[in-house]
Amino acid sequence: MDSVNLVWRTRTDAGWKYFPVVVGRNGRIKKGAVKVDGQEVSYPDGHFEIRYYEDRRTKYKNVGTDATKAVNERDRMHYLGEARTAASSAGVAVIEPELRKTIKVEAARFVKAELADVGLSISTPFSCSDYFAGTVQPGFTPAAAFC
Repeated sequence: MDSVNLVWRTRTDAGWKYFPVVVGRNGRIKKGAVKVDGQEVSYPDGHFEIRYYEDRRTKYKNVGTDATKAVNERDRMHYLGEARTAASSAGVAVIEPELRKTIKVEAARFVKAELADVGLSISTPFSCSDYFAGTVQPGFTPAAAFC
C-alpha cells in the first residue's frame, strides 16, 4: 500500500469527522489530540482509524482507542503493502493466512484430513458426526449439522 495513514475519528458539531493525529515531541501519538487548520485541538471522544487505498478507493479500518495498537496495525498494513508490491514485481505471490475461521469450514477440513488418514474419500458414505463429536471438547456445537 502506497499510503497508510492514522487518523482520529470523532463527533463534532458538524457530524463525524476524520482528523490527522498529533505526534508529540517524544514521537508518540497523542490520544484525542488532532490538527484543525494547523492548530492542535482536543477531541477526547473518538477512535483511531487507518486510512488506506484499495483499488483506487479510500478505505477506513477502525483500530480502537489504544494509540500503541493503532500505530502497530498501521505499520503492519504498511509493511504488508510493501511486501505485496515487492512480491508482484518479483513475480511471486504473498500467501496471507485466513483472518477468520468458521466452524463449518474447519469441520469440513477436519473431516477431509481424517478421511485421508483412513484412506477414504468424501464420496464414500460414512457417518462422521460420531467421530467428529468424539474428538472435540464437551459443549462444542454438534458436528451432525456440518456433515
